[in-house]
Amino acid sequence: FAIDQAGIVFGESTGVVGDQRIRIDLGALRILGDGFAWAPGSFFDQNGIPDPYCTRGALQRVESRLTDAGLEALVGHEIEFVLVGADGSALPAHLWAQYGLAGVLEHEGFIRDVTASATASGVAI
Repeated sequence: FAIDQAGIVFGESTGVVGDQRIRIDLGALRILGDGFAWAPGSFFDQNGIPDPYCTRGALQRVESRLTDAGLEALVGHEIEFVLVGADGSALPAHLWAQYGLAGVLEHEGFIRDVTASATASGVAI
């Protein structure tokens, strides 16, 4: 990737092949509406072997060990993302703060739509 996050660098000796493949869990696929869908994915190497560092796979291993010990795990996670305009440009952010809900409040309508769509699709938030 480009150092300035402008995209992927292509050249005579560089390109994209990738050492891992992401396989989505079709059983967990959720249609969110408006042409969007969501599914969790796991990482595999090019030979189809699960990547030992895949966080989803690691969590499944820990959950199995807890189950074997008679315990049940309830796990949450954080997803970070950036909102951009339809043309890819930065949206104005007058309330942004690195920690807190100020940026969320500035786009509250969008957040409510995402939350409602996710809930209706069975994606717990």
